[in-house]
Amino acid sequence: TGSGSTLNVDGNRQSAADRAIERLNGMDAQKLRQEATEEVSGNN
Repeated sequence: TGSGSTLNVDGNRQSAADRAIERLNGMDAQKLRQEATEEVSGNN
């Protein structure tokens, strides 16, 4: 999923795990989880 992948067209592709961690940096997962719970239960 990283540098050995055929999707690595420019030679700089990070692994899937590294890309996922970058997407999550700075996110408040607990807050997002709570907001999603409230939305699903109709408590928003």
